[in-house]
Amino acid sequence: GHQLYMAVKETLHNIIKHSGADEVWLRLKFTTEVVTLTIEDNGKGFASDQKTSMGADGLVNLKQRLAGIGGACEQASQLGKGTATKFIVKLTGSEN
Repeated sequence: GHQLYMAVKETLHNIIKHSGADEVWLRLKFTTEVVTLTIEDNGKGFASDQKTSMGADGLVNLKQRLAGIGGACEQASQLGKGTATKFIVKLTGSEN
């Protein structure tokens, strides 16, 4: 519910503010046990050893939001090739 919404909102805000992207893709994948929401952009990206535009604290915040609802957050990026942020939420259990 709300925590996933806030994580998506924060991710989209950071794409608009920092990435320089002109395209963003949202992909939802459902199984009987898990929902996976992936947000990808074609922005400037960052090297894996570089801090993200949202900073280390921002990524930690996303991971904490998802952990609070029994989920996980993963992020991958390549310099000059955009960023992909994946939210994985189990359908079993509560979403507070």
